[in-house]
Amino acid sequence: MPTKSEKENTPTRERIIASATEVFAERGIQGATTREIAAAAEINEVTLFRHFKSKDLLLTAVVQSIVARYWSSFDTDPDWKFELQIDITDFANRYFKTINDNHTLFRTFIGEAGRFPERSKMVIKDAFRPLRQSLIDYIAECQKRSLIRAELDPEVAADVLTGMLFSAMLRKHREYSDRSYIESAVQIFIGGIIPEGGR
Repeated sequence: MPTKSEKENTPTRERIIASATEVFAERGIQGATTREIAAAAEINEVTLFRHFKSKDLLLTAVVQSIVARYWSSFDTDPDWKFELQIDITDFANRYFKTINDNHTLFRTFIGEAGRFPERSKMVIKDAFRPLRQSLIDYIAECQKRSLIRAELDPEVAADVLTGMLFSAMLRKHREYSDRSYIESAVQIFIGGIIPEGGR
């Protein structure tokens, strides 16, 4: 948690987003109020609404800031090598770190998923859409290069990989390491998508 002096030296918009991230994680999306978020950011509610017109827009900014922190360079230049082991491992490590570093907030999202307003669901989905699309496009290009089985649906394959990585967050108390989980997930995924004879 930032100290008072750190907060004072941080631009207001960034302070609001940082405070909202903490409050959403602690109270949930339904339970968090703009009043609490403003208090945590040490501003008044009027100032908060000057920057964000609604709680949904603030939630959008929170999720987008998390994604941007880990994926900004990837979005502009994915730098795919078209070597499955290298590319999928890089994607998996980055995706896992995004989720793991913010696991409290994402666990809150999961816990509240059934009660989310539709708008909140779309906010979270939209924030990750560019990453998902980048992986889908990569898989499709690999199919053209005969690196991946042609009959696979790229969208389903992308969701299988990210689903395995996302579910790791729910297995925090386990005997094996994060590295072991990621390596196994990558090997299982690659083993299932490469053409027969490519094994």
